[in-house]
Amino acid sequence: MRRGAVPLTCLFIPNEAFRGLGLGKRLLEAVIQELRRRGFRALETFARRGEANNPSGPMEFYLRRGFHVKDETDAEFPLMRLDFTG
Repeated sequence: MRRGAVPLTCLFIPNEAFRGLGLGKRLLEAVIQELRRRGFRALETFARRGEANNPSGPMEFYLRRGFHVKDETDAEFPLMRLDFTG
């Protein structure tokens, strides 16, 4: 059974000493793997353009991992989407 998109509301490493170590990337990869296993079609999140200080993270983080901008109604917080294939 294929299910719709799941919203990601928070993926944030609060302690700056632990940022830049790949923890966010590893967490996101684990979420994606689990959602694919469960038959979901996509993952969506609001990311912040040009600023890392945001509960879901910066837009650039998601662009580097295959997400695309789905909606730019809010120029500062565009809706990002990763469609699962296969």
